Amino acid sequence: MAFIGMKNLNLLQKLLYMVNWIFAMALLIALTARFISPEYFSSLAILGLILPFFAVINILFLILWTSLLKKQLLLSLLVLGISYFHLDDFVRFEGKHKTFSNEKHFRIMSYNINGLMYKKRSRQEDNSKDVVKIIKAEQPDILCLQETYWTEFDIGFPHMTPTKDSYHIQSKYPIINWGIVPYADDNINKCYFSDINIHGDTIRVYNAHLASTKFSRSEKNTMSDINEELFTQDSLLEKNTSSILSKLKYAFELRADQVNRIARHIESSPYKVILCGDFNDTAASYAYNTLTKQLDDSFVKAGSGFGNSFSELAFPLRIDFILHSPSLTAFNYFTVKDKQSDHLAIRTDFVLE
Repeated sequence: MAFIGMKNLNLLQKLLYMVNWIFAMALLIALTARFISPEYFSSLAILGLILPFFAVINILFLILWTSLLKKQLLLSLLVLGISYFHLDDFVRFEGKHKTFSNEKHFRIMSYNINGLMYKKRSRQEDNSKDVVKIIKAEQPDILCLQETYWTEFDIGFPHMTPTKDSYHIQSKYPIINWGIVPYADDNINKCYFSDINIHGDTIRVYNAHLASTKFSRSEKNTMSDINEELFTQDSLLEKNTSSILSKLKYAFELRADQVNRIARHIESSPYKVILCGDFNDTAASYAYNTLTKQLDDSFVKAGSGFGNSFSELAFPLRIDFILHSPSLTAFNYFTVKDKQSDHLAIRTDFVLE
C-alpha cells in the first residue's frame, strides 16, 4: 500500500504520505501497549501514553487526503478503523443520564486532593473549605480520597476506613469490613478496600493510587511549558527529558505489578466491585486493560466528552477512574470542573439490579 498510487502525487504530497505512514505505524504499535506488560517492554508503554496524539495526526491526514480527493486517505482510514474500538475509551459523544425515583441507587466520588497543597504552592490560603464545598455539592454516598493527610475531617459521613495515611474511604452506609491490597514495593501509594452494606447488598469498594512518576517542578515545566527560553538551555532540556523518560519507565513497571495484584484481589472478591482511584495512567495502558478485563469503565458506560481529570496540562488527560462490576449499572458520570487540585473530582451514580 505504501507506494500504490504514488505517481499521482507531487513531491510535497509524496513526503507527506511518507510521514503519514510513519504516524499510521506508530498508532498501530501504540495500540499494542495495553496488551504487553511494561515489566517486559516499558518503552512501548510510553508510545501508548501518546496514542491520542497519533490518532489526531491520522485524522488530520485523513481530512487532508479526502479534501484532495486522493486514495491515500485509505491508509489513515484503515488504521483509524482498526483503532476505533480502543479510541472510544478516550472520547464519548453521548452520556447516560437518569433521574432516580424508587430504584436502589447510590453515588460514588473519587478525588485526589493533592494533600490540599494546590493553592499553597501559589502562596494562597489552604483550600480545604473549597474541597469540602465540592464534595458537599455533589452529594456522594461514598467518597474515595487520595493524597489526603486528614486524620479527622468531618464532612457528614458516619463511616470511614480507620486508615492513618493518605487514602480514605468514607461512606453514608455501614462499612462491615476493610483491608489493604499489599503492593510488592514499600511505596507511598496504596490500595485499600471496604465492604459496604448498601440497601441490603454488599459492595466491595477499592480506593487505589498507582505508582506516581514523581516528576520535579522543573520536569513538569519541561512537559507543560516548553518555550523558547527552555530550548536555549540545551543541557537542562536534555537532562530533564532523559530524567522524564527514566521515571516514566520505572513507574510503568511498578504499576504493572500493582494492577496485577489488584486484579487478583478483585477476582477473589465475593461481592460486586467498584474500583476508584488515581491510576496515573491512561486508557491506552496495560494497567487499564488489565483491570477492565473484569470491570466496566463508568466513563465509557455513562460519560461524555474527553473525561479530562488532570488539570495541569493544556490537553485532556484522563488518569482517574471509577470502574465497576458489569452487574452494576452506571449513570450520570460527571467531572467536576472546579480546579482545587491538580486532579479533578469525578463521580457517577449506580443502580443495584
